[in-house]
Amino acid sequence: MSFTSTGGPFGAIRPDEQDFFTFDFTARIGATGTIEQIEWSCAVSLLSPPTITDPDPQGHIIEVQPPPPTTPVTTTTALCGGFMDGATYTLTAKVTLDDQRVLVLNGDVEGQLTNPADATLTVDQFRDDFPAFADANRFPDEEVQYWIDQAVSPPNISPAIDPVRWGQFYDLGLRLWVAHNLAVEDMMVQRAGPPGEGSGPGGRYGYSPLVGSGVAASKSVNGVSISYDNAFGQTENAGWWGLTPWGNQYLYYLRLAGSAPIHLIGAPG
Repeated sequence: MSFTSTGGPFGAIRPDEQDFFTFDFTARIGATGTIEQIEWSCAVSLLSPPTITDPDPQGHIIEVQPPPPTTPVTTTTALCGGFMDGATYTLTAKVTLDDQRVLVLNGDVEGQLTNPADATLTVDQFRDDFPAFADANRFPDEEVQYWIDQAVSPPNISPAIDPVRWGQFYDLGLRLWVAHNLAVEDMMVQRAGPPGEGSGPGGRYGYSPLVGSGVAASKSVNGVSISYDNAFGQTENAGWWGLTPWGNQYLYYLRLAGSAPIHLIGAPG
């Protein structure tokens, strides 16, 4: 999983991992201009605990990637890693454009031995609770973790699922949300097939899509063809959520969770 920032936090990475960090200058550059010179730097952030010291923060920038051969160049990427556990660093990219403009973007990255989302839901827990997604070849750990992160601790935005609003249904709603997005992504992969080949029997990897089921509405004996009534059991006005059974169930509980007011207790007096 790579990290991208347009000026803001990157999120967290394990101290024992390396990954690619990208600054996207596209919006800052505007309609014209291309990056000609690149300079990366790394420093301990002011947000880092004062008890943690790092004698060589610049050493966490392992390699600045050469710009792509195509123009205009509007992004810059560096391989970074080895951050200290619990420390927060500020990565900075300074670029000079062909029109002599100098632009700077920076973003904080935190070294964390554990993913903050793991405190809420781990990949293994999700697979145990939803065995339909137990196949790690079909649903890689990175893909499952991505959707968990989006729901629990995405950078720069609020979590997709509000624990306060969901209340007693939060754990179930979180798992259903992840399952729905994985199933939709799987459906798109199966339909797309290998590049240039289209989808084949059984899908791209020989799997049957996890969506498109329902009550059989018609069939042809010789062609062994069955069509399904996908409206059966679908929540009314489900829209996007109606694409998968997990999405339908998610929407059902979402409406339950959002049907009552939230009582906020203020300060005394």
